[in-house]
Amino acid sequence: SQVPLGAPELADPPVVSAGKNNRALITEAFGPTPVQKFKHAPHPLRRSVLAEIEVRFADVQAATAAQRFRSPGDIAITSSLHHSYAFLSGRSVPGEIEFAYADLAARHTPRRLQRFLEQRSLDAFCLNDTESEVASVEQQMALLKWFLEAYFPTPAPWER
Repeated sequence: SQVPLGAPELADPPVVSAGKNNRALITEAFGPTPVQKFKHAPHPLRRSVLAEIEVRFADVQAATAAQRFRSPGDIAITSSLHHSYAFLSGRSVPGEIEFAYADLAARHTPRRLQRFLEQRSLDAFCLNDTESEVASVEQQMALLKWFLEAYFPTPAPWER
């Protein structure tokens, strides 16, 4: 999906505002105007790039870090700013991964999770809760518990 063009607006969800703010920084620093969002998948991060971003965009990075909750002026360093910055500065390359995204509030999610279990073809998956009603949280937690226990039946040594 795309980050809408234009400056952040008060009506924008925080993730959209952060994407717009990231885009402005990248455009100013490198010229190209990123429009695509990054998917909810694992992305490796370079500490050297993160340190450079912290210095280069010190004011906005410090302002974002100081916020207790998301705000329209925030940037999203680890979910997209790092990726664009690293690519445009020659320190990353596009990659491929088999992944899927499932919104716990979506009606079709139980079927999707069943497919994840049956096929086991993914390198990673993201289970997200975007806009749930309070009444459905208990049901979603039960679905999540069932799926994770079925997908990962053997606890890792560090799990209780």
